[in-house]
Amino acid sequence: MKIDYKNEIENSRVLKKRVNPAHLKKQIIVEKRRAEKIMNLLAKKLKGLKVLDVGCGLGTLVNMLTQEGADVVGVDINLTGRQIFEINIQQMDFNKEPLPFQDAAFDIVICADVLEHTFYPKKLLAEISRVLKKTGEVIISYPNEYNIENRLKVLLGLQLGVSHSIDSYAHHFFVPPKLFKKFLNQRFKIIATSKLFFSWKTLVLKPLIGLKPILPFLFVESVIIKGNKRNA
Repeated sequence: MKIDYKNEIENSRVLKKRVNPAHLKKQIIVEKRRAEKIMNLLAKKLKGLKVLDVGCGLGTLVNMLTQEGADVVGVDINLTGRQIFEINIQQMDFNKEPLPFQDAAFDIVICADVLEHTFYPKKLLAEISRVLKKTGEVIISYPNEYNIENRLKVLLGLQLGVSHSIDSYAHHFFVPPKLFKKFLNQRFKIIATSKLFFSWKTLVLKPLIGLKPILPFLFVESVIIKGNKRNA
C-alpha cells in the first residue's frame, strides 16, 4: 500500500510544526547540540564508512557526517532537510514501513530521539539491528521525559508540549532512562553513555538551575547510548 506522506504530515500537529518555517531555526539549534554530542561518541575516522541516520529530522547530523567523508543516508517522513543541506534523505514512515535497506548494509546506524515517536519501538530496534553490520556500531538517544520542567508541568496539570498529545507521531513510548538502557541491552551491548544537559538558553525555569549540582539527572535533556550488536 502506497503511503500518502503529504497527507500524514498535514494531519499531524507534530509533523506540521517541524515543517513550519518559523520553527526551523530553533529545530536546527536543537539538532546541532545533539549532533555534536553524537559526533564525540563516533569513531574519529569516518571517511568511507556507510552510515544510516534513522529519523534524521532536518539533516543536521547527516550534513556533519557527510562533511567528514562518510557515505551517509538519512531516512525521515519529513524531507525539509533536502532544502537546507545538499544531503541524501529518503522518505519513509517508521510506523508503517521497514527500513528500505539490505541486511548488514551499514557500519554505523544512528537513531536520535526517534523510538519514542513509534508505535512499535521494539520492531524498529530489530530493523536497526538487521541493517547494521555484525561489527558495526549503533548510536541511540532518548529524551529524558522525567526532567524538572516536565515534572513541574505534570504537577500543575499542564500539557508537556505538542509532542505529548493525541497524535500518531507524538511520544508514545517513555520510560526512565535506566529502563530504556535495559530495553536496548536486549539487542545491543552498551559500551558508552553520554548525557546532553539542557542549555541555559533553552531552560524555561532558569531559577531552578541551582538544583543542578544536587540533582543533575533532572537537568538531562537526552541520554545518548553507543553500542555493538549482541551477535558480534
